[in-house]
Amino acid sequence: MGLDTPTTTMLFSTLQRTLNQGDTTMAQLLYPLALLACPIGMGLMMWLMMRGNKQAAPQQSPSTTTELTQLRAEVDQLRAAQRQLVDRD
Repeated sequence: MGLDTPTTTMLFSTLQRTLNQGDTTMAQLLYPLALLACPIGMGLMMWLMMRGNKQAAPQQSPSTTTELTQLRAEVDQLRAAQRQLVDRD
């Protein structure tokens, strides 16, 4: 999302007209700034959420490691049995 959207262009032109009038009150300045608060807040939230997803991978538990070792041993046994069947033929 860039700064060249119609809404952003309208907000910046409103802010520029307000500042150029000379007798600028705080209320006149707060209106365009309040309208910018939503998209800026959304962008900040998206950035924070993306940043939070880059955590380190969780450590494997001992039971997972044991299960993985058992499965690898089973695969090795099946491959050996398959080789024996192929060698017989």
